[in-house]
Amino acid sequence: TTTTDLSSTHLVMTNFHTKFSNLQSQLPFGNVDTESLMSACDEIASMIGLFGASMLSVRASVTDNLVKIRKQIAMLDVGSDLRIETVIFAERDRGVMKKEGSVCLSMLWLKRSLDFMGALLDLLCSDKTMSTKQCALKAHNKTLAPWQGWFVRTACTTGMKLVPSRDSMYRVFGRTKTSDPLKIENDLKAMLIPFNRFVGVMDDWFEKNGFNFPEKC
Repeated sequence: TTTTDLSSTHLVMTNFHTKFSNLQSQLPFGNVDTESLMSACDEIASMIGLFGASMLSVRASVTDNLVKIRKQIAMLDVGSDLRIETVIFAERDRGVMKKEGSVCLSMLWLKRSLDFMGALLDLLCSDKTMSTKQCALKAHNKTLAPWQGWFVRTACTTGMKLVPSRDSMYRVFGRTKTSDPLKIENDLKAMLIPFNRFVGVMDDWFEKNGFNFPEKC
């Protein structure tokens, strides 16, 4: 088990980093235990909560889809193989993978939220010419907006205009009120390495298996 401590950032970041680092040992993606991924995504929801009201719609998407996936998993027989590939391929064989509330569709939307968080944090750390609002809107346009209907897309973009400044955000991300912003940023970059690697494998798996459905929410 990985116990990496990102010493300058909020404990949520340490948990985020530890869980996504540990998921590497379960790859390829189809072999990942469903609840292990859900547990890691719980930390994503907690981290999004640090952004305040600006990210409520994204956080709600993550938490709602986690609830849907866990509900479906709870309905399976005790002792079932709960690896992602087994669960989703079983839905495909039953013709229900596009059904509202299915593990497949819920995990697809979860994946898109992970894509968004990776893009946003990459921009925050790498492009200081952009404001945090610009980073959020660019990440949203790249990862979530293409799949959202007008109402959901508008709600997201409206909220992202309220994203705190970098200084304010880094104060919230810090382990303490006096944490060095440069060290916080270095911790974020370290945190993103296993996270982006895992999400990239997840993206490839959905695309390869034809589960990246074009339908909008």
